Amino acid sequence: MPEKERWISWEFLLKRWSIEPGAVYHCIEQGLPCYDRDRTIIHWEDRCEETPEQFKMDDVELFEDEHSYLFEYGNVSLDAKEKRELGQLRSEKEKWNASLKVAVEIGIFCGEQDRPMTGPEFDTKMLQLDKDIQDATMRRIRKAIPSKYKNKGGRPKKNT
Repeated sequence: MPEKERWISWEFLLKRWSIEPGAVYHCIEQGLPCYDRDRTIIHWEDRCEETPEQFKMDDVELFEDEHSYLFEYGNVSLDAKEKRELGQLRSEKEKWNASLKVAVEIGIFCGEQDRPMTGPEFDTKMLQLDKDIQDATMRRIRKAIPSKYKNKGGRPKKNT
């Protein structure tokens, strides 16, 4: 089944690229195809008085790849607060990716074991996989492990 064409609006493109309308007009002059509300292509050199309303997402992504220098470091201005937030988000993303990797590895490890494991054993294994993993993340992973893989300790059940 063919993929459905994805369209984005003028406003979405402004937000995606964090630029002013004049910069989008520059991109259109550089070859970014634009469309009217009926999704009919606008030939920019003929009808420059008409404001484009739609863009094909495939065209936008291709333009981004071909003109990557427009979107690289420093071409989208961020103030100090936004740069700090971006750094924090990137750091959180790295932690998230690392914790997902540990969770998957623990799941595989549990499946390979022939007996349930204790909490300290889980912690030791998680620290072997990622020495920087946080305690809260380890607790969440341990809590998500199915009970058949957990040895909760305590007195053994009576066989009656």
